[in-house]
Amino acid sequence: MKWYYVGLNSSLLYPFFKKENESKDIKNIDVKKVKILEPSICLIEFDKIESKDLVFLTSLSKQLQNSTVFIFLNEIQANSIIYNFAYKTKAISILNVPKNRQEAQSLVENVLDLAKNEIRKDKLSKISNFLDKNIPFLYHKKEDNIYFNELFQKIFPSIITCPTPSIEYFLKNKELSSGEKSFKGSVTQKDFETFIFYSQTSKKEYGIKHRYEAIEWIRDRFELEGDVLNLHFFLFCIENKNYAQKSLLAYDFYKWRKSIFTLLLKTVPPFDFVAKWDEEHYLFCYTKKTPNGAKAVFEKLEELNESIAPSLKSYFWKNQASSTKEAMELINGLSLDPQYMQKEEIYHIKVNSSQEALLSEGERIHQILKDAMISKQEIKLQNIYKGMCINTNSLVLGEEEGMLYLKSQSIQAYAMKESQSVVIISDIFEKDVQASVKLIDNEKGIVYIDDFCYLKHSTNERRHSRVQTKTRTPIFITQGKVQIHGEILDLSFHALAITTRIKIDSLKEDRIVNFSFHLPNERMDDGFSLVKGLGKIIFTEKLNKMESKIVLTIDLKKPYDSNLLQYIHSRQKELVKELKALSSLASN
Repeated sequence: MKWYYVGLNSSLLYPFFKKENESKDIKNIDVKKVKILEPSICLIEFDKIESKDLVFLTSLSKQLQNSTVFIFLNEIQANSIIYNFAYKTKAISILNVPKNRQEAQSLVENVLDLAKNEIRKDKLSKISNFLDKNIPFLYHKKEDNIYFNELFQKIFPSIITCPTPSIEYFLKNKELSSGEKSFKGSVTQKDFETFIFYSQTSKKEYGIKHRYEAIEWIRDRFELEGDVLNLHFFLFCIENKNYAQKSLLAYDFYKWRKSIFTLLLKTVPPFDFVAKWDEEHYLFCYTKKTPNGAKAVFEKLEELNESIAPSLKSYFWKNQASSTKEAMELINGLSLDPQYMQKEEIYHIKVNSSQEALLSEGERIHQILKDAMISKQEIKLQNIYKGMCINTNSLVLGEEEGMLYLKSQSIQAYAMKESQSVVIISDIFEKDVQASVKLIDNEKGIVYIDDFCYLKHSTNERRHSRVQTKTRTPIFITQGKVQIHGEILDLSFHALAITTRIKIDSLKEDRIVNFSFHLPNERMDDGFSLVKGLGKIIFTEKLNKMESKIVLTIDLKKPYDSNLLQYIHSRQKELVKELKALSSLASN
């Protein structure tokens, strides 16, 4: 770093600095002629400052943005101009020039010490920034929290999101992994301080091939070998990989996944090629006919003594593709969308699941919810109350006598009491789950549930809020010469559900109908507002011997759209108020 002495009408201290700091070439420059274009130590001595110097000082302050500045005043007092200049340059100090030689000598020595300290601090800051950006490390001081630098947090996010382990954990487990990379820690301890710096030790996980190498291998089979119909593929998916990664510390997750892959290597039929397709999938390739070894793998899974039981799904198929592209599309499809095989029936893919092999559907859901209890994963409860969706957040709190009990808000509890069931929504499930409500404890705010099953259709497929009408609401429908009288079951702004006792055999789906009905409206003279328009029948169903159900989409024009919207909004407020009152009464 260069040293400059800038004398603005005065340079009394320059000889002292030159003598005391002979090791540094301190240049006495005229900043009105020479610009300072790089970070430096800048010693500025003022004799007099006037308003006409403002423009020059503003320009000089911009040049000194990255420099370390000391200001000296020779027989003048600091004023607003000097303070403003010192503020803009972030000057270390403003000092008066001493009147005798001895004091000047002492001042110069102190300033040089301060300047050298600033240089040292600047170097340490650069070193610290370099370490923070390039080397993952952690720091711990007795009785303080562990500090993880930015790069450590980026490489090992699961350690940061989970409850932070103690420093003893890192001293015991000096190897950590992240994805395909493994890191080894180097420990430095002094007094009560501990530094652990991590360096990468390997790039490939267990020597396994990458997906791009798998693509090259498969392409070679199509290009070099005439008969590719003997190719067989085994794709394994770790279904609960995301849950395990969130729940386990990074090193524990590394060991967990390694144990699974080691088991696969030992148990699957002898293979010609194996690759890690992505973070959740492993692909085994065969050049000749081979048996489906999924059952043997799942049996061995039971022998793994892991805190989180691995859940695997396997896809086994004989190659039917005629090109590398077609083969890749199938593997990608299976890894990205588990339902892909239903669209590609020609491939005759055999799908097996370790959970299905060992547990029933209800038992699998029960286990997933127990895992959610351990990780404190939030779930959503949903019920339909008089056509309106009631959704609240919840947590799995525990298990008692084979039943799980969940946190429940009073409004949700009353809606559950009405239906004696509840729908559970979470991304930990492949579909929405329905459960039976066994007991509601309003005092503790918990609900006991059991008898789980997956729903065929998601409850979130409801695109618009529905409500049931407060009173019996007749509706009249016509389609050509066909006339239907019925009652509204529930309604939304874009759809109606209707029940009728009239035969609906003559009604045709996907055809336009005319409809009309009246809704209560206190603002109207007769107490009702008319809603009418065109609709399309999208669903019909025979409910019993006497009744049928019709669902139609509707498209309303003014003023009928406003009439319906106003009623839905008013009815929703009524239902919420009603639910709150009933749930409060039930709690008391």
